[in-house]
Amino acid sequence: MRTIITDAIIAVDNILGSTSKVAWKNEEKIDFTEYFDYWRKMKKELSIKDIVAIGIGAAVFVILFRFIAIPSGLPNTEIQIAYGFLALMGALFGPIPAALIGFIGHTIKDFTTYGSAWWTWIACSGLIGLAFGFVGKKFKLEEGIL
Repeated sequence: MRTIITDAIIAVDNILGSTSKVAWKNEEKIDFTEYFDYWRKMKKELSIKDIVAIGIGAAVFVILFRFIAIPSGLPNTEIQIAYGFLALMGALFGPIPAALIGFIGHTIKDFTTYGSAWWTWIACSGLIGLAFGFVGKKFKLEEGIL
């Protein structure tokens, strides 16, 4: 029995296997060349170290976000330690891993805490991670220079 997932896998396999990177949808020709070139470039930019940092960083971000916070004295308001960790990860690994750590970590935290996600806040965590990564690239932490 074929499912939508099976059809999608077959379609992706056909696209990746073809030399022209073209698919047909409702008699309309769709060119995926730019899409695949972008992801091929991204694949070269993310090393195994970055991918491992994303996984471990997202896990630590969830733990810090969920269990460790400083009460501010205002109702329903806390100072989150997780964003300091996100800044450190952005400085060490760059903008893309930091954005993914913030996005994935906040998503997991929302689903495990509330059962659903608040996507605007999740997107903000990803964007903050991206900003931390760009600012952190100005520091040469691997060389020991601040």
